[in-house]
Amino acid sequence: MKLLIIYNPKSGKGKIQKKIDNIKNTLSQKYDVSVHKLEENELIKDYIINLREEYDIFLGIGGDGTINALVSGVCKLNYSPKIAIIPAGTMNDMGKSLGMKKNIKKTLKILLESEKYQSHDIYKINDNYFIYAMALGYCASNSFIKKKRLGPLSYYLEGIKLFFKDKRQNINLYIDDKLVGTYYLLFALNTDHFAGYNVKKSDKLTIIGFRGFKISVLLKLALYLFFGYTKNKYYTDNFKIVANKGLYNGDGEAFSFDGIINAKYEKTLNFICNNKKK
Repeated sequence: MKLLIIYNPKSGKGKIQKKIDNIKNTLSQKYDVSVHKLEENELIKDYIINLREEYDIFLGIGGDGTINALVSGVCKLNYSPKIAIIPAGTMNDMGKSLGMKKNIKKTLKILLESEKYQSHDIYKINDNYFIYAMALGYCASNSFIKKKRLGPLSYYLEGIKLFFKDKRQNINLYIDDKLVGTYYLLFALNTDHFAGYNVKKSDKLTIIGFRGFKISVLLKLALYLFFGYTKNKYYTDNFKIVANKGLYNGDGEAFSFDGIINAKYEKTLNFICNNKKK
């Protein structure tokens, strides 16, 4: 099988560049491996779209934002290759959901031994895509503003700060063209691992809304992350949001919107996962 590795030489604080030859040589035991090093300002999505050669597997090395960019390119192709991940970011929620390890040696072993794939639905928000999580409202900007500086601690330390700093935004959620609620913080989840926590995954998108005073929203979020409890929960494959224009968080990266968000199921891709993954 033909496997293409796409990597940013600055990933992992430059450590990936030093390990790329070992990664290629190791995976060559099982695959016909090619490697592409992204040039400065080169976008993964654009590179994939303009490829003239077809590959059976695309392997991304990086964090969730890197994987989002890779999948965004794959979604534009006229065929559906499989996706592989070597986590090298801050939280690596997608990698964890596939049973991959932060230790590269252990992940390479998994990729060599795995005969198992995990089907994963990809969703489109306006002109962008998301794999596992979308967020809007209080603190939603936290991960893509602060995480690179503080690492995982940013989700907790900076997140609490932003809860009390951010202005309230009325997020109107529509499902099947019906207004189902107005919230101040909203998540759309398609994962069993979010912000470092294990969460329950549904066959459809899980939409969770929080509202109330800031401190009560923070407490409700904690109840969900620690115990899985939440009152306002919906399951759907498409939804619409009307809110103030600005930024939303898609897989940990910032995307702009003009006040309206339309989200819908786009396609299903297969990700190589740990043989031990249930």
